[in-house]
Amino acid sequence: SCLCFGSQCETGHVVCGACRGSHVQACAGAGTYVPCAKLDGIVRDAKVACAYEAYGCTSWVVYYEALDHHRYCRFVPCLCPDPGCGHATSPARLAEHFSIHHGWHITEVDYAKPCKLAVWGPEDKQVLVGKADGCVFLMSPCLVCVRACGDAAVGAPQYTCKLWAQVAGNKENLAMVTFMVASSDLAGGFPATDQGMFLAVPPPLQHDESGERAPLMIRVDKVGVAAASCRSRSPSTTPPSSLPRKDAAQ
Repeated sequence: SCLCFGSQCETGHVVCGACRGSHVQACAGAGTYVPCAKLDGIVRDAKVACAYEAYGCTSWVVYYEALDHHRYCRFVPCLCPDPGCGHATSPARLAEHFSIHHGWHITEVDYAKPCKLAVWGPEDKQVLVGKADGCVFLMSPCLVCVRACGDAAVGAPQYTCKLWAQVAGNKENLAMVTFMVASSDLAGGFPATDQGMFLAVPPPLQHDESGERAPLMIRVDKVGVAAASCRSRSPSTTPPSSLPRKDAAQ
């Protein structure tokens, strides 16, 4: 079936543009064609399943809008950055993979509210999941939003982060950093510390008076969505047929 705008011959046959050549040989009234609004309407409304259906997307989109949908679909697969793993799936399923197969700690966070990180350190991997929208963040030690559609894809939520360390009873000393959260599909492995924002905690703020490790606090704020489209710098621009076909069923 050809999704081309169609026409109607004098005999009343409805054909698409690609079929006119063969139709002339079979129909005596095929010399003149007029536009066929009925077929045009069918073609205009034709929908296709998202190319990332296997990763959890249930969207059906009008076929000529499919490319735009694929550019910001939140189910575009990302890669597990753990060396030698190579597992690929949607960010939400990847969070489950982090927990089940690598034992990384997952914390649900409320946007615009402070949250205490359960573990922190240069080698610790902390996974955050937004309660409101299920967005996945990975701190390792830089914090990134795990998604392939990029920061500026149309409709992509934008986030800011505030990280700080403060020992109880020492209100005068505080280490804090605030930044816009960048996106990553993790195809290049864990984000390097020189490619993102991170918090360097000085020794006096690393432990409290009892000798226990002082808590590291984090606050993630959702600050709107991107309004202008741009080409993604991640696998979302890769033809679906060439993407890894692994999924969270492992």
